[in-house]
Amino acid sequence: MSMPLNQALNNVFACPATTFLLLGAPGVGKTTATINEALKRGRHVIRVDAQNIPSEDLARLPVLNKSKTAMTFAIPEMWTPRPNTVIVLDELLKAPDDVVNAFLPLLHGKQLFGQQWPLETIVVVTSNSAEFRVGDKLQPHVLNRMVKLEISDPTASEAEALMLDLGFDSRIIRWTQQVPTSLVSYDAVTASKPESENDFYFGYNPRSPREPFCSLRSLHTASQLLQAGITDSDTLSGAIGKKAAHSLALYCREIRYFVQPVHILDGSAKVPDNLFDCRMAAVTAVAIMDDKNWATVLTYLERMPAEIQSVACRAAARKSTLKDLCLNRRWNKWVVANS
Repeated sequence: MSMPLNQALNNVFACPATTFLLLGAPGVGKTTATINEALKRGRHVIRVDAQNIPSEDLARLPVLNKSKTAMTFAIPEMWTPRPNTVIVLDELLKAPDDVVNAFLPLLHGKQLFGQQWPLETIVVVTSNSAEFRVGDKLQPHVLNRMVKLEISDPTASEAEALMLDLGFDSRIIRWTQQVPTSLVSYDAVTASKPESENDFYFGYNPRSPREPFCSLRSLHTASQLLQAGITDSDTLSGAIGKKAAHSLALYCREIRYFVQPVHILDGSAKVPDNLFDCRMAAVTAVAIMDDKNWATVLTYLERMPAEIQSVACRAAARKSTLKDLCLNRRWNKWVVANS
């Protein structure tokens, strides 16, 4: 059985003594969400790209100890134990065997290169499910050191929260709300349907395994293209596939006036004259809002119609990176008025 990503992360942080293996579709946000949750909880994060780390980088060249009687290894600074740390081993099970073996004592026992890490250290391993033809051979001596959690595809609200935290272009966020199939990964049921019924399905297709498909990772790439002013479907198709790019490009053309984030921050942004574009402007404002610029962004949002402010308030409630604003009287008053 699979579970939502936020529920899996609650388990991870509730039981730091256990190492969890998060398995799911490519690009659903396993690594990114884990890092964001750790930072939100005020923890130090070490992310290891395990499948690409050379084994010689794990520990430096051997050196003589003080008594000059034995050789030992100089431990790199990143492997020096420190409190309140989350270690994310990304794609560990795709790494070379010597790299995997080096991390085995950390998975069960919290030891690394002969040094004991604090027992409250959280270790998370992420990997892709084998059904996507990019999965891992789960060796028993590795798997029995972890608790395996199957991650389900993100719901619309989970995806929106992560996209807001990462500052996605608001056109991507609104488009995924209008086209929910852009957030659904491929499943076996869809495979048996005729191609004509899949015209608006943008998930993984094993019949075209090299064709780009929509995931949070690929949508992030498409967001960067939109923020650079690139909205043609031919370019977007390189990130999210032809059918999804065509749908997104048409959606972008419906927007008459798009508010640039820089204009919101410098106070020169206008309030659009129709509700459709107002919604886009509100989501843009929330996506760029952080603990430092929230007052400037809120000044812009307060110029909008009440129903649009309510949309912005709900979006801001999903944005987990907004910290300590509950202590501000002006923010509380705005939230109460629009809740």
